[in-house]
Amino acid sequence: MLSLLNKRIFDPLQMTSVYDIDSGPLPRSDASGYYRHALGPLRPAPKEGRGWLSAAGELAMTAPDLARWDISLINRTLLKPDSYSEMFKEVKLKDGSGTRYGLGVQLHKVNDLLEVEHSGEVSGFTAENIVVPDAKAAVVVLVNEDAVGTSGVIGNAILGPLTRSSHR
Repeated sequence: MLSLLNKRIFDPLQMTSVYDIDSGPLPRSDASGYYRHALGPLRPAPKEGRGWLSAAGELAMTAPDLARWDISLINRTLLKPDSYSEMFKEVKLKDGSGTRYGLGVQLHKVNDLLEVEHSGEVSGFTAENIVVPDAKAAVVVLVNEDAVGTSGVIGNAILGPLTRSSHR
């Protein structure tokens, strides 16, 4: 699967750091992940068992590479126009109520601007990625401690002034 993603997405966007974390631990040059029990000391996070992360995508990358993806979303350069329309269209329930969910992303309207957001967490790490296509703004935050909301707090604090919103 990674070879198809490389061919269709990562190579065209020059995303060179993408790593399949199910294949083994992160390279030694990357940050180490941590966790803590309650208010106890930070401890090195254990590696998930092989195959455990299949629904999470199993991919890790640097903030600059994730920003390359965000730029492609803002400029709509990689996918067909209809694909972006579908991705950014809110899924509705049978009764017509909204879910704030598109295809693989959370959707929020703040000051009439669409925010496309995706967060993530694996053992020892959290991530927050927010793109505001019409403002041509994006924020990528990667944190090396799991089970904390820090990445979302930082992302929203940075994004607020960029989009002049009173943010969620």
